[in-house]
Amino acid sequence: MGIKRTLRPSEEQVRRNVHKNIRFGVEQVNFHMPQSTPIVLCAGGPSLKPNIETIRQQQIEGAEVICVGNAGHLLAGYGIKPNGHILMDGMDRNKTFVVPIPDTRYFVASQCDPSVIRSMKVHNHVYIWHASGPPGIREILDKHYGPGNYWLIPGGSYISLRAIALLHVLGYKWIHIYGLDSCLMEDEHHSYLQPDADGQTVEDVTVGDRDFRCTYWMLDQATQFLESIQNGLFGSAQLAVHGDGPISYMLKSGHGPTWRLF
Repeated sequence: MGIKRTLRPSEEQVRRNVHKNIRFGVEQVNFHMPQSTPIVLCAGGPSLKPNIETIRQQQIEGAEVICVGNAGHLLAGYGIKPNGHILMDGMDRNKTFVVPIPDTRYFVASQCDPSVIRSMKVHNHVYIWHASGPPGIREILDKHYGPGNYWLIPGGSYISLRAIALLHVLGYKWIHIYGLDSCLMEDEHHSYLQPDADGQTVEDVTVGDRDFRCTYWMLDQATQFLESIQNGLFGSAQLAVHGDGPISYMLKSGHGPTWRLF
């Protein structure tokens, strides 16, 4: 099935973004030894909002809350200050995702629009990381940092999936994930308004003995998640995917990565 992706920068734009961002002098993300602190990774799916109090309690008990994309505004609206925020979107709209909390650690992909890093002058902890991407990225990084002096984070084309791989490089092993639903819940595709995802074709998808309602990008996200596990891209990270979506159901039930559409 072909997945139509919109609002994505061209490969040439990604290369230009990387070329500009690495010249801001932002500290790179580096490999860390294993850390025992649990992570609560918050994606934007519809199951994020119903789990707000659970997330709050996990943070009180010592877990670090890390959000991706636009989920930070929802958390902040409920009085939860993210410990970290991971950004990867290459369009300039990404700067609107940033929650203005100076002490939050921001992990900005070098492929982001340069306006994102420029908007972070008031923030105390900003780090740059590098997503494996289109041809030419490695050559740009080699020329600037020198071969072997940076990490390329592998994974799928969705920020939630790259975030897991990035957290693994940062040494985190225990990761609770909320909002990685890959399906609609009560006709909602996100826990907040996301007009870009409105009006997309919805298919009925069967996983084992369960049916889910998914757009093409949701099915693609779930498929890439399973491929990332099979290819070892998440390393030794122990993942608990909360919610009632196809990824969570597959992991809990043991059903294999075979999707049936009808």
